[in-house]
Amino acid sequence: MITLVILALVGLFLMIAGLFDISRKAVFGVAMTGMVAALAGNLYMWDKVPMAYFNRMILIDNYDVAFITAVLGVSMFLFLLSENYFGKIQNYLTEHYALYMFSLVGMIAMISFNNLVMLFIGIEILSVSLYILAGSEKNNLSSNEASLKYFLMGAFATGILLMGITLIYGASGSFYLSGIEQYFTSGNELSPIAYIGMFLVLVGMSFKVSVAPFHFWTPDVYDGSPTFVTAFMSTVVKIAGFAAFFKLFYICFSSVIHYWVEVVSVLVILTVTIGAMTAITQKSVKRLLAYSSVSHAGYMLMVVLVGADADNLMFYVVAYSISSIVAFSVLMLVQEAAGNAEITSFEGLAKVNPLLGFAMTVSMLSLAGIPLTAGFMAKVYILTSVFNAGHGIVVLVAILTAMVGIYYYFKVIIAIYFKTATEERKLFTYNSSSLFKIVLFIGIIAIIVLGICPDIIHNLI
Repeated sequence: MITLVILALVGLFLMIAGLFDISRKAVFGVAMTGMVAALAGNLYMWDKVPMAYFNRMILIDNYDVAFITAVLGVSMFLFLLSENYFGKIQNYLTEHYALYMFSLVGMIAMISFNNLVMLFIGIEILSVSLYILAGSEKNNLSSNEASLKYFLMGAFATGILLMGITLIYGASGSFYLSGIEQYFTSGNELSPIAYIGMFLVLVGMSFKVSVAPFHFWTPDVYDGSPTFVTAFMSTVVKIAGFAAFFKLFYICFSSVIHYWVEVVSVLVILTVTIGAMTAITQKSVKRLLAYSSVSHAGYMLMVVLVGADADNLMFYVVAYSISSIVAFSVLMLVQEAAGNAEITSFEGLAKVNPLLGFAMTVSMLSLAGIPLTAGFMAKVYILTSVFNAGHGIVVLVAILTAMVGIYYYFKVIIAIYFKTATEERKLFTYNSSSLFKIVLFIGIIAIIVLGICPDIIHNLI
């Protein structure tokens, strides 16, 4: 698979390049060129017959190409806004870029897996990279704490996932998705360990994508990690996580959906409720976005609940990712200028810097699901499919919690437009480059265009 190979080689090259004195622009150019080449190689696979690699442990079809494209596209979009983040790194710059390349390798393996061993390998490549990136600010105790918590909780969840994979293999005699599917659809009496394994895999995957009640690590890790790393984890990583989640349950376990549908329904309700209710009390925009990420994970999980509708998942993850990246980009500048991520730091931002104020407002409106934004159409597609599938209670809870979400998102908008900046804040300098402003503008346009013309992405797969 050319996409995976290109990113792996770029990551290895960047690791070796750390031995030499290479300029920041050259390192950035190599990373971006690698991602562009990987994206081109991935798009070449579109509409080809399913292609198998590594003894069929990876199988590529249009579903995989679409989600890998989303991962690479969102990553490139985020990296174009990373000048302030990478500009602060004094040591081991090339290693930072290499870790991001390796994390993308892990995500591609997660998305395109056809064997549970490859799924595990992909998750571990991604996780190890993120453990290091979360603690990359060595002199920041919060960053060190985030890395340690993520590592410990991640190791625990990995153990649960591995146990589930082991039990499924023990029952079905296969690690391949087709073999597991054949076992569950055979019509024969299923072994109890198959059901136990299935639920353990559900728990392990729920942890990886921050589904409640397995989300408890998320706020602290997101808050303590560097803001750019947080943006990466809450967007790109979620795309890969839910693409793998949906693929696994739709292919392998859809025939026994009556055994797990109620469990997933409860997880959805808990996720959207806990995410929304805990976000209300947050005074930090960074923690607010962390709990927002948990709440949105509930909507993405609804696609697993319904099944057989990957278009809705694709549209939702893209709409959410673009909106979140715009929000995190503004947050990075405000946090750098004010020294903190409190909502009060956004007071009067519309007058001090109209572009940043407007960008943050559009992203908040989209995350809240206000009409004429991408977030609104994403919620409409998801909730419509869930309602048509007969899960009315889930839809009702989602609508009520979405109304709660409007309240805490609008707290930021009110601070931007209806609060007066202190004399100190009026003197803040927001160091945004021309490229930063252009990409931010593109993000705003994308949110609005996808809200008005959603078919650009919807019905793609």
